[in-house]
Amino acid sequence: MLIARRLGLIALLFSCWIWRQWLNARRRHGEASYRVVLVGSRAAVRAIALNLACVPSAGYLVVAVIIPGTSGRSADLGDSQLSASGDIDEVQNVIVSA
Repeated sequence: MLIARRLGLIALLFSCWIWRQWLNARRRHGEASYRVVLVGSRAAVRAIALNLACVPSAGYLVVAVIIPGTSGRSADLGDSQLSASGDIDEVQNVIVSA
């Protein structure tokens, strides 16, 4: 009984580790990730986008940004350039189109 519990725990931990490795590999290739729209100031959006880009295994992919007052301009988010909408009322349209 005691041996079965220990073996079961080891098998459970090993299977969780294998699934996590598989998920991380898919996320590194841009799959199995949540698509996010960042809303905020230019500095805040850039900081969050850079943090999310540093940890692809977190599973967040920035697809659009909304920075009030920067309608149609490009937002420098490190290695990617995304179009920045400037109207907070466009959040729903940006989400649907992203």
